[in-house]
Amino acid sequence: MKKPDLLRAALVAIDPELARDPHALIMWVDQGSIASPMTPSFSFAYSYQLNVLLIGYGRKQAPLAIAMLDWLRVQQPDLLQPNKAAIAFEVDFMDNASVDLQFKLQLTEQVRTVKRPDGGFDMEFLAEPDPLLTDDLGIGGSDPVPPLASIWFNGERLIPDAPLP
Repeated sequence: MKKPDLLRAALVAIDPELARDPHALIMWVDQGSIASPMTPSFSFAYSYQLNVLLIGYGRKQAPLAIAMLDWLRVQQPDLLQPNKAAIAFEVDFMDNASVDLQFKLQLTEQVRTVKRPDGGFDMEFLAEPDPLLTDDLGIGGSDPVPPLASIWFNGERLIPDAPLP
């Protein structure tokens, strides 16, 4: 599975404090399954719930949601449908300044597998369908999609708190 690592990178990019304290960001998979069509191919699909737990999180939480929604537009665009919950969450209020915050995302990953003549397999993760609203993501152009670097609200930089280099 590649999506947990990709989401971790997106969250750390928007909140560098998560990189400084790796124990504050815990991820695990629940309810995982593997499906494979009854064909000569060995291709398959992972389907799972990715749990993202932030321990003692004391910063603004909305930027995390924005970062995850931005990530979903490329990595799991089918979750961004009208009247569909893209991300479930739970919050435990630890004190007046911090929470334990858990996000739950239902993800899938398609894996193409081709049997080699020597008995081995060639495998690759398939790309997701084109994201929704590709025009503002720069998809299809020569420039890669820039990472989400900061979030502002009413003229105040929420994340990251320090100026970017």
